[in-house]
Amino acid sequence: MTGSTIAREEGRALFGHDAQGYDAARLGYPAELYDAVETRTGGLTNRAVFEVGPGTGLVTRELLRRGVARLVAIEPDAELARQLPSFTGGDDALVVINASFEDAKLRDASFDVGCAAASFHWLDIPPSLAKVHAALTPGGTWAMWWNSYRNPHHGDAFAFAAMPLLAGIQFPPMQTIDGHGSLDVDFWRTTLTKVGFGRTEHVVIRQERVISAAAIRALYATYSFVRRLDDDVRARLLDGIETLAEHEFGGNVPNVVLSSSYISSADPR
Repeated sequence: MTGSTIAREEGRALFGHDAQGYDAARLGYPAELYDAVETRTGGLTNRAVFEVGPGTGLVTRELLRRGVARLVAIEPDAELARQLPSFTGGDDALVVINASFEDAKLRDASFDVGCAAASFHWLDIPPSLAKVHAALTPGGTWAMWWNSYRNPHHGDAFAFAAMPLLAGIQFPPMQTIDGHGSLDVDFWRTTLTKVGFGRTEHVVIRQERVISAAAIRALYATYSFVRRLDDDVRARLLDGIETLAEHEFGGNVPNVVLSSSYISSADPR
């Protein structure tokens, strides 16, 4: 994985500016992913769970639907934290903490399950994983995952064709013009082991879809490295994305989405 010139603090605050657009453009996560977490934990019903960086509640909604007893959602973006209860229907099991994960107060050994979807790369990873480990009960389950929407070297023809448009872009942690660091299995397994986690299961679920030129533009508009651009630069880039989609792909844009997940057990120390 490579470093990034987008600071973590900046990245954490980029998504609340258009929460509705983010929620509409992003896919939910595959049912098989949640099923894998349930298999590892013996079920989510009546469990105490914390979620790091819930955003617009794509995962939060599914966890609540699966019957968790208590869900503590830790969201650093004030606007997203404010809107999260409305995105999730106001479920009484949900507790929202507007704080960075580093500053959030979590009692040691008080959660059965912890999870993070498309958020953990915005943290200082080793100390944050150590904090996750401490918050889990012995043998508790940690699951983190990402949807990677740009996979130019995994059969995604549009992502490959769009690479020249992204030249010179400053990417967030875990991303480069070539793809997403969630697929770096050695890094994640080694880092999880170092902070005390046991066996880590890595699951990749591939989805292939065809979307419109407008939809691929809307998807690119949700990326942190696009959101942070000046208005005119962002508009030119998105115009280029949409033009490419229309002229080279006839408005039928192939999109390969790889859901990469890591599920680990918090071994007793």
